[in-house]
Amino acid sequence: MSALTLDQQIVNAGGLIALLLVFVFAFFAALLPNFETARFQSIPAAVDDIHSLVGRLSPYRALAWSLFGVVVLVLALLGPLTRRDLGSQIWNPFDTLRAGLLFVDVLLIATGAGLLVEIWLMKKRRIELKEEIARLEAVSPS
Repeated sequence: MSALTLDQQIVNAGGLIALLLVFVFAFFAALLPNFETARFQSIPAAVDDIHSLVGRLSPYRALAWSLFGVVVLVLALLGPLTRRDLGSQIWNPFDTLRAGLLFVDVLLIATGAGLLVEIWLMKKRRIELKEEIARLEAVSPS
């Protein structure tokens, strides 16, 4: 049996790549509005409500970290094909299939970077909320 060419390997992996991308991007699209809503919610006046908001940010950060892990795993899965792709000639003549694989890698890297930014922003927001709790408890000790 002859070895498969790079193009044949990319085509054979296409279904799996498509399934993984749908999962990653659908999960990201479903979570992003929740991340943004929790992050941009105004600081409530009551300490209990602030604690509740802090409590909501923690699981969102955990979900973002888990999705980031999935992105890293998908990139690792595509790694061997990507390495072979980078070692091939895609530009002369232009090879759409190989360039498409690189584009998928770039999209996954961008998604991972976006998740890291969201994680950092949620952490920053949690710190702000905890400082507000400390300030309110210092002003009106119970």
